[in-house]
Amino acid sequence: MEEVVVKKIEKPEDFSNCENIQRKAWGMKDIEIVPFHFLITIQKAGGIVLGAYRGNELIGFCFGFIGYDGSKYYLHSHMNAVIPEKQHKGVGYLLKLKQREHALQKGFDLIKWTFDPLEGVNANLNFRKLGVISRTYIPNCYGEMRTKLYAGLETDRFLVEWWIKSKHVENRLTGNLPKYSLEELLSEKASIANETEFIGSNLRKIVKIDTNLTSDIILIEIPENFQKIKATNMELARDWRLKTRELFQSYFTRGYVAIDFLSEKMDEQRRNFYVLSKNIPDDLKPFIEC
Repeated sequence: MEEVVVKKIEKPEDFSNCENIQRKAWGMKDIEIVPFHFLITIQKAGGIVLGAYRGNELIGFCFGFIGYDGSKYYLHSHMNAVIPEKQHKGVGYLLKLKQREHALQKGFDLIKWTFDPLEGVNANLNFRKLGVISRTYIPNCYGEMRTKLYAGLETDRFLVEWWIKSKHVENRLTGNLPKYSLEELLSEKASIANETEFIGSNLRKIVKIDTNLTSDIILIEIPENFQKIKATNMELARDWRLKTRELFQSYFTRGYVAIDFLSEKMDEQRRNFYVLSKNIPDDLKPFIEC
C-alpha cells in the first residue's frame, strides 16, 4: 500500500471530502453528517482536524475539540473515520498517533472519546494498542440514531480516557504490552463476570451474569463480531447490550476500571474480554490523581 501521511487538513475541498468519508464509513444520512464548515470552524477555533492522505487522496480523518469536565480542560475526539476499503489496515491508528502529537503540542495531557463497548476491533485499538482506560459507562448516549450501523439498538458508550503523557500510554505505543493470557489471568484468581455458550454460526449468548464478584481482576466477555449479531439476530444483540450494560455499570460504580482488552482464539473461536481492575495502574496514578 502506498504510504499514508497524516497532517492537518487545510484545503476547503478536503474539509468537504470529510462529509463523503462519513457517508462511506458509517452509512450516515446527510442530516447526521458533521458539515465541512463546522470542521473548518473547529480547526480555526483551536481544535484539531487531521486527514490521512494516500498521495493526494483523502482516505480518512479525525477531529477533536476542547472539552471541560468541571475540573480540567482536555481534547475531546469526536470522530475517527476511514473509508471502508482502507479500514483494518492501520490508518485509524496513524490518525490517533498524529492526534496525540498535535494535542501534546497544544499542551493537553488528556484526550477523551466515546465508543461502543461491544465493538471488539475498536476495543482492541483503544485499550490494547493506544492504552486508554474507562470508568464511565453512558447508557443510550446518543439516543436513536438513523445510521444503518447503529439502527435498532440503544447507543450505549464507554467514555475513555487517553492520558497521553503517561508511561502507561508510552508503553503501549512502543509495543511494550502486558504479556498475560486469559489462562494466566484466571490462574491468578481473576473472575469472569458473564458466562457464555456457543449457539452456532460463530455466535455466543450470555447465559449468566454476576455483579457481585470481588476479585482484583474482573473479566467481561463481549462478542467476536457484534455487527454480525445485529445483522442476524437483533434480539440476541439487545440481550448482549442489556446484560453487559448491567455488568459495566455495576463494576464501574464499585470502583473498577477497564484497563485492557484481550482477544484470543479458543477452540477455533475468537473470544474477546475486557480486563477490569480494582486499582488504577501505577503508571497512570500521577496523572489521574493530580
